[in-house]
Amino acid sequence: MTLFVCGSSGGYGGAGYDERGALDALGDARIARVNVRANHVIEAIQLVHQAPGRDVAEPRHGGDGGQPQSLALAGGEYIRSIAGRYGDRVDSLRIRTTEGLRLSVGGRGGPGRYRYEAPPGTEIAGLYGRSATQLDAIGVVLRTRPTAALGRVTVRWGPTGGHGGSSFDDLEGRSIPPGARLEQLVVRGGAYLDSVQVTHRLPNGERLRLPRNGGAGGNERRLTLEPGEYITRMHGHYGTVIDSLNVFTNRGRGLSIGGDPHWPYSCTSGFFQFELPPKCRLLGFFGRAGNVVDGLGVIVHWSSDNQDDAAPYPRTVADDGCPPPEPGRTSFRVTLAPQPPYEGLLPFVGTLGGTGQIASLGNPNFFPLLLPLPGGPAAGSVRLDPRRSTTPQQLEALYGSPRPTLPRTFTAYAVDGYGFDATLNTVSLDVILG
Repeated sequence: MTLFVCGSSGGYGGAGYDERGALDALGDARIARVNVRANHVIEAIQLVHQAPGRDVAEPRHGGDGGQPQSLALAGGEYIRSIAGRYGDRVDSLRIRTTEGLRLSVGGRGGPGRYRYEAPPGTEIAGLYGRSATQLDAIGVVLRTRPTAALGRVTVRWGPTGGHGGSSFDDLEGRSIPPGARLEQLVVRGGAYLDSVQVTHRLPNGERLRLPRNGGAGGNERRLTLEPGEYITRMHGHYGTVIDSLNVFTNRGRGLSIGGDPHWPYSCTSGFFQFELPPKCRLLGFFGRAGNVVDGLGVIVHWSSDNQDDAAPYPRTVADDGCPPPEPGRTSFRVTLAPQPPYEGLLPFVGTLGGTGQIASLGNPNFFPLLLPLPGGPAAGSVRLDPRRSTTPQQLEALYGSPRPTLPRTFTAYAVDGYGFDATLNTVSLDVILG
């Protein structure tokens, strides 16, 4: 059995969660129960997996607010789809299983609608997203399962990102005939993803170019697919709009566009992934767009006639979405815990052991950090904006050397009024060695 990530939808606060590691350890354990806490929003969600001889409760994603509700799944029952509304967090949740609609919780707010469906030959086995004191974003982990299904099925995943602009859907008012294949993906981008557009080659040899979704700004990139070549996965970053998009095919080709998609040290805001399971092909996109692409979801069709390559595609990006550091360098993410009292600047402190020379520090959060200079608050600080790393001169000012060594305790202040929430449990700091 193989795992595939789809999502996530919601805001970009909190910290990321990913249940692929737990599913790898549990093997073919099934979801036995879903625990949810909700009021006008979804406060928290937790899955309980049933492994041979024991139940395993996964970590709860979110806080302890709201009223608890629980959905118990019978033997042989599995989750087919989740859906709901979202804005800066997840506002509502509906769960459908092989037995129909089983759970509907949350409020009626949230300007966006999300949906994640399991195509034939898969089931929703885990969750992927972001959370802190509430459920900030939600996506799914799909797992392959045996199927004897025949025919074609179309599913949607997402959207991810913001909710400005106007809605679009590549299949609204049109259909893609059987036997057509995706021939070209055209994207535009600069600081953000400006637009996406797909072209299909029809069985009669004609081309069907779908409308461009988004604006005409930025630079253009094209990915033309050869017969037998298909898109296997996409990932990128989002905030209030789609910041970047990276696309990969079964033949190891692809394209990257948008705001600094390969920053070598750390990642900021939210990270999304769409990985296509066996016999699934990209049909097009849906979401919201204006001058740029605000929100992006994918439309995928499963066909029993689709033939996949025998070898799985290689993974070249870390699970948290951050590309590997430069050759010869290693990156470690340090969790910094709050040290009250809170008086406008809340100090976070954490320690990284081991040995090695520090090449730079990176800020993976979506708000600035202040790194205090020696001598206390009166001595000043180094400001580290999101998706930025320190220079050797700044490291020397902080630690008395352009190449300080480990072990070391790190202190950072989160700045009130820059998107920082004083109820956060932790912040993160990337330490790059080399």
